[in-house]
Amino acid sequence: MKNFVFYSVLLLFLSCSQDENLKDLKELEENKEVLNKELEENLNQEKSSVITICKSSPFPSGYVIVGQATNFSCSSSINNAWRIKRPGNRETICKSSPFPDGYVIVGQATNFSCSSRIDNAWRIKIPGRRETICKSSPLPSGYVIVGEATNFSCSSRINNSWRIRRY
Repeated sequence: MKNFVFYSVLLLFLSCSQDENLKDLKELEENKEVLNKELEENLNQEKSSVITICKSSPFPSGYVIVGQATNFSCSSSINNAWRIKRPGNRETICKSSPFPDGYVIVGQATNFSCSSRIDNAWRIKIPGRRETICKSSPLPSGYVIVGEATNFSCSSRINNSWRIRRY
C-alpha cells in the first residue's frame, strides 16, 4: 500500500511538472511567434523606406529604382534624382532600374513616376515553387522552364511568358 501511495504521489508530481513544462514551452513558442512577427514588420518597414539620391551619385547595391524626382540640391535640371528602395517580396520598379537577383518579372506596368512613357515599369516578385513569368525575365537559379503561356500583363503578344518550376 505504501508503494501505491508513493507511486501515485510521484505520478501526480511528474504530471504537474510536465504540465508546467508544457505551459512554459507554449509560452516560449508564443513569444517566438511575436518576435518573428516584429522582425518581419521591421524588415518590411526597412524595405518600404524610399530614399532619394542624385542620379550622378553611385548607385547603392541591393536597391531598385521606383521613380525619379527633381531635387535642386542635385542640379538645376528636372528629374535629376532617383527614388530608390530595397525591394520587398513584390514590387513595381522602373525599367531603368538595376534588376535584383532572385526576382522574376511577372508583368509590365505604367508608372508615371518613372517617366512619361507607357509600359515603363516591371512588376517583379520573388518566385514561388511554380510561377508564370514574362519571357523578358531572367530565369532564377534553381528553376527550369516547363512550358509556354500567354500572359497579357507581359505584353499583347501570344506565347509571351514561361511557366517555371523550382527543381
